[in-house]
Amino acid sequence: VRTDEEASSLIVISPVAGTICLCNNREIVIQTEDALVSSGVALGTEAQGKLTILEESFDTNGSKTLLYYLDSRAKGKIVIIQTIMRDILVKGASIGVSGFLVVNLSNDTIAYYQEKTFKLPILEIDVGLMDQLKEWKDKNILIDTKSKAIILQK
Repeated sequence: VRTDEEASSLIVISPVAGTICLCNNREIVIQTEDALVSSGVALGTEAQGKLTILEESFDTNGSKTLLYYLDSRAKGKIVIIQTIMRDILVKGASIGVSGFLVVNLSNDTIAYYQEKTFKLPILEIDVGLMDQLKEWKDKNILIDTKSKAIILQK
């Protein structure tokens, strides 16, 4: 690994197991089955926790009472939710949710998040990525908002 100043050697620890398929002075590419990458908006810092799905957010009748369904059972967990509104964001932060994976993230919610300087990670995902994540329910994952990666921990 080379820096701008001088050549040096460093130990690089990967957050995922895999095979290095490219290594040059600009990038290291690791082929893995233990990470998924989103192309959506990423806010906040990184977090880890067990994955849970707020099923009621995907139900048209249940979405009106989401504040009721988001409760202390979500403490320390990464929550997949259809749409996140201000009240859900505030409640999630106050009860100790580790992070949110959101299918629909509005510009209003992004502006509110940035205005209030939340640290809680939010990563926008598409429906295909959500379907892949469903099999990881109740398993540990890590959200890395810098790389927009979801790392599946075994």
